[in-house]
Amino acid sequence: MFDSAWLSEVPPPPDGSDVSGAVAALLRRGFDQLETQGEPELYPGYAWTILAGQETEQLVAIEGRYPFLDRITFGFFEPEVEDRTGLGVVVYVDPPSELLERGELHDAYPPAEDLTMAGRRFPVAIRIAPQELETSLTKPSKAQTAVWTTVHKNTNPTSGWLIPYHAVKSTNAVVSYSDGCNGRVIESFGRCWDAVLASSTLSAPPNRPVVARDVLPPGLALQVTDQYGQHSTPTLVQVDVNIGLIGYGKSPIRMTYDWTSSAKGDSGALVSDNGVTAAPVAMHQGSSVMRDRKGNALKAPDGSDLRRAFGLCLFQIQSTKDGEFLI
Repeated sequence: MFDSAWLSEVPPPPDGSDVSGAVAALLRRGFDQLETQGEPELYPGYAWTILAGQETEQLVAIEGRYPFLDRITFGFFEPEVEDRTGLGVVVYVDPPSELLERGELHDAYPPAEDLTMAGRRFPVAIRIAPQELETSLTKPSKAQTAVWTTVHKNTNPTSGWLIPYHAVKSTNAVVSYSDGCNGRVIESFGRCWDAVLASSTLSAPPNRPVVARDVLPPGLALQVTDQYGQHSTPTLVQVDVNIGLIGYGKSPIRMTYDWTSSAKGDSGALVSDNGVTAAPVAMHQGSSVMRDRKGNALKAPDGSDLRRAFGLCLFQIQSTKDGEFLI
């Protein structure tokens, strides 16, 4: 679990004078926003995530080095998983179950070379972390709605509930809601993004616009409500390294947070900023059990499997799909 003392281990970032104008603008914007919202202590970690996202050559090398790679993130190491603290690159791999069962993974993931940025070296750690998407597998499947969303708002507006693709598994599925309304998938962002937009017969949908948060520093306090109405306050631990490219459309930008009590049926839960803005941050998708190099599940202090949650960053939809969120 996140410890605020880790913030003191983050090295000071460069002043931005030797980076491109676009990156320097992101750094200035992030600094200003964090200062305004009373979170200046989070800026150094945020700055390093932006700079890490620009290290294309090193990231491509990392990507090609490890089999069954799922995603590459940047943020805090955790002593429960990496047996260390500090800031660095965390590579998530999702190997086939038969390899996990045979315990043959330790040779496939040798120690990695550090990532070098602005004259500093950041370690690279491997997390063997098979994904478990957290929709209930009853028929029909059960998941949550994240937030009422409009896409293509300046050209051809389309509105509906944002829900995970894996909850419907179709580009035109019929959807029913617990409020008695029903609808249909009207736009799919595909399996890669794992998100769809579904209409609803709701007579008065939400209509107050809110802006998704796009300055996402490791250590950010979050809030999420599960399917039973129970509130949790996890912390953002790592963000995909391509966060620096706000309009990046090649792949989804996900984030990892230490929500340990999520369960089947929590897919689609809205993850929000727990600070002054309460802005939308992510749509929860699932969790991963952390495993050692032999494929054995790591254990939390209470003896349960050690899990970390992940979700789709909503600013991705806001930016690349001309999206708007309404509450």
